[in-house]
Amino acid sequence: MDKMPEIVVSLIMPVYNVENYIEKCLCSALSQTMTGVEIIVVNDGSTDESMKVVNSFAKKNSNIIIINKENGGLSSARNSGLEIARGKYIAFIDSDDYIDKTMIEKMYTSARDRELDIVACNLTMVDEQGKSLGDEKNIVDYNHIYNKDEVTREYLTNNIPAYAWNKLYSKRLFEEYKITYPVGKLYEDIGTTFELFSKADKVGFIDESLYLYVQRDGAITKVPSFKAGRDIISIIDGIKRSLDTSKTYYKYEEVFQSFSLKYLFLANVLFYKRYSKTKDFEELNRFKELASDRIAAINSKAILSSEYLNIGDKLKYILLKTGFIYLVVSIRETLIKAKSKICMED
Repeated sequence: MDKMPEIVVSLIMPVYNVENYIEKCLCSALSQTMTGVEIIVVNDGSTDESMKVVNSFAKKNSNIIIINKENGGLSSARNSGLEIARGKYIAFIDSDDYIDKTMIEKMYTSARDRELDIVACNLTMVDEQGKSLGDEKNIVDYNHIYNKDEVTREYLTNNIPAYAWNKLYSKRLFEEYKITYPVGKLYEDIGTTFELFSKADKVGFIDESLYLYVQRDGAITKVPSFKAGRDIISIIDGIKRSLDTSKTYYKYEEVFQSFSLKYLFLANVLFYKRYSKTKDFEELNRFKELASDRIAAINSKAILSSEYLNIGDKLKYILLKTGFIYLVVSIRETLIKAKSKICMED
């Protein structure tokens, strides 16, 4: 095997039961045009054939490092990778996705040449056959270098997706500020991405879709649950506490209202999708108790007059405030079931 060059970027890849996707993911990571990339595969207790595929690649590629651990979830796996990462920069990839062969080189070159702490690219959503379902872009000035105040505002305005994996980070941010991913929580990116942006001195963006985000039904964040709704609310609470602790909430109050609205709406949709199936009244009361104070804390005037929100966003607020969101979700789920039944009969 060839001698490993100096490690510049550590690409962390959590793996859990993705035997149908891992080969494509690994091939894209190994095909990078940049040298000096170590691929840290974190086996998060896989029980399928995923690691058989990984081990076959590792025998032929000295830049693949494997960590085997008990199942602890995506955050735990990412944190394990961060503990041994040797690169000056950190990138993440989910093992059911894949990346453009130039992604690491383009992001690293941008970070190096512009002395950035974080650089982010756009992404393309694809189905399991690789067909494009559309791009998701950062709504930013791609020629501008953002300071921490500017990028925090853009993030809280919902102009920058929370995903961990379409970004390259200086490892210094994780080490100096002891930033980790919250173990045991779903939607873990939301709060950690906020913390990283709020500590970064210089952030830049690349106007290219270099990350391919595979849309699959079995993905854990697509499964409606009480836990998903609870975790989102908990993470938003954590961001509010962080702003309060740093005495900066006053600077971002208006944009935080729109940020909070977006994720509270998501939390409610995920919960009520589940409730429409389970009719678990005990769980319903627990969720209502959890969500009601957060909904009440949203400033009606700030939302309805906000320049950052469109008519659709303001309608979401009205649905939350009036409690009609359950009715809307229930009707939608009923229509989906009816459509599915008709298709099966045809």
